[in-house]
Amino acid sequence: MAERSHEYLNDPFWASFVGFVPFVVKHSFSVHCWHWRHRGSFQSIALLAAMLWLCSACGESQRVQEAPPPSHVVTGCSPLASDQCLTPFPNMWFEEDDPSTPTGVRVVFPDGTLPANVKGDPLRQRSIGPLDGFSPATEIIAWFPQGVDSAGLTPLERADQSVAPGNPITLVDLATGTRVPFFAELDANATDLSRQALLIHPLVRLKHASRYAVAITSGLRDAQGQPLAPEGAFGDWLHGQLSADSPLAEVAQRLDTDAAAFKRLGIERASLVLAWDFDTASETHTTARLVRMRDQVLAAAPRGLDYSVASVVEPDPAVDPDALRIIDGTFQAPSFEVGVDPSLLRLGTDGEPVMGAPADWPFTAIIPRCAAAAAGPVPLLIIGHGLFDSAQSELMNDRFLLEDLCMVGIGTDFLGTTSNDFLLIGVRVLPDLNNFGLMTDRLQQGHMNFQVLTRLAMNGLATDAAFQVNGHPAYDPASRYYWGASNGGIQGATYLALSPDIPRGVLNVPGAEWSLMMWRSSHFSDAFVILDLFYPDKLDQQLLIALTQSFWDHTDPSEFAPHLAQPLSGVPQKDVLIQEALGDAQVPNVATRVEVRTLGATGLAPLVEPVFDITAAPGPLTGIVYTQWDVQPTPLPPASNVPPQDNAAHEAVRRLPAAIEQTRRFLRAGGTVENTCGGACVFPP
Repeated sequence: MAERSHEYLNDPFWASFVGFVPFVVKHSFSVHCWHWRHRGSFQSIALLAAMLWLCSACGESQRVQEAPPPSHVVTGCSPLASDQCLTPFPNMWFEEDDPSTPTGVRVVFPDGTLPANVKGDPLRQRSIGPLDGFSPATEIIAWFPQGVDSAGLTPLERADQSVAPGNPITLVDLATGTRVPFFAELDANATDLSRQALLIHPLVRLKHASRYAVAITSGLRDAQGQPLAPEGAFGDWLHGQLSADSPLAEVAQRLDTDAAAFKRLGIERASLVLAWDFDTASETHTTARLVRMRDQVLAAAPRGLDYSVASVVEPDPAVDPDALRIIDGTFQAPSFEVGVDPSLLRLGTDGEPVMGAPADWPFTAIIPRCAAAAAGPVPLLIIGHGLFDSAQSELMNDRFLLEDLCMVGIGTDFLGTTSNDFLLIGVRVLPDLNNFGLMTDRLQQGHMNFQVLTRLAMNGLATDAAFQVNGHPAYDPASRYYWGASNGGIQGATYLALSPDIPRGVLNVPGAEWSLMMWRSSHFSDAFVILDLFYPDKLDQQLLIALTQSFWDHTDPSEFAPHLAQPLSGVPQKDVLIQEALGDAQVPNVATRVEVRTLGATGLAPLVEPVFDITAAPGPLTGIVYTQWDVQPTPLPPASNVPPQDNAAHEAVRRLPAAIEQTRRFLRAGGTVENTCGGACVFPP
């Protein structure tokens, strides 16, 4: 695994970038204030930096190709599609039998089969890591050189039709023989329709260590309106003419088994245009890694470790009516990182993260003014920050909420997704996706830091002088909850599933499955501009983002959400409130609802709009509860998979008095989820 480790400061890019930094600082009049007022603006810096990097390598950019080489010239490509190596994806062709893995298979991509950037650097198997199956949160990608007529695809708003007999696309769980709901679309980002991906999105995270099969039938038409027809080796198999020396002969028996499963669903073999299957990864590969890391850090820091309070500020009440005290400091937590900042995880010969010595990490806490008038200690609220933000910025932004709830807030950074990561993503990750672990590996460390900070808040910090008010502790460490919005809501499901210490939490505007969210989030509009520079082929982009889901799986809430209702060992049952903003441009509603279905949440009636396969009941409710909030934002996000223009929905919900009141009634011992709107939660724009 040594190939995954890269020296950040010695990267050749920095030789050209170092001269660019003074220019950025000089022309951004006050970078600090700019960040606070326009948190998304650093995306533009990352974009400019990436463009500079590209210019510095412009000689090599002449190697850009309009499309990858045809599959028949690359050894190891899937024979199921002509002139495209990886499709359909995920694909049994890239699996090998391996009895040593929990699934009995391992995923292998031969050299030359994975897409390369404009410098000719391919995504490497070692960067992705060992896989015992494809991500259960994957999107499914097919490609037909003659194009596809979108009229035959099942859109999101008619998802119920995806499991109906006669649909030209079928996704089936081979173990149970049941259809899996999905929606399908053509990639709206494609500029060359001959390279346009057909995307199939399961509406619930697939099961671990399971085999799924996909059937596409002649009921689907090509871009000219003619029925799609099977091609090449698949056509030979379909008509019983597959030769013994055909590459497809290696998986012909699996195709025969798939065809039998389709026939039981009423899909005749003769109607098939394309069919294939794939195995999903085990929990040993996905969630279990973070569980093992958590067990190690809590054993090493059962009450937290050392900490240091760096500053205590008591704002003027005329200037800040919400914060009585703002506390910044550092705390120690065991580090799994290699050591160079930013860094990948330190992995042993078995591929497992290796815990090292403690390192210092930042924390911010705010004591609300109400604590000074309270009869005694108030509850503690662990706060998770938004995407490309920080704990300090989030706590400052949410101090009104802490005052309204009368709770002391504390948080640290979800590493890899902070404001400090803009340049890292723009100049290291997007130009070469082999560096994707600089985001996702560090995010795993960030989750460990949250677990240790929680223990520290339960113990040493509670009695520190900085946290004393009127001669007593400002907060009661026995009364503790979680609240996170946006990325804090996304990471919150994982945090709560792992935490043995927090009984309930609020996930405000959350979502799941990063490979689904990224395409539909305004946060990533600049990221795809950068990606266009380094991976210009749109079909390759779809495949690459799908492949990165395996990086995200170690922390993705789609993996951990089911453990909110079915707790991990040593973790108590959780009560969770999910607050969705309809028309959210930053965290798409479809990603929120994938998470809701995956964890089996109940909707709080009345819902503003019905959602496929999510039931609703009147409050008060306990357990895992999904609520909808509609501020009638404009513009609404498009139905297609393009990053939308931002709107007010994402930020508005946390500030609605009815949503705050709902949160207040829930975040208390014995609290329930209640309707605080007097009906459907619809508010004027």
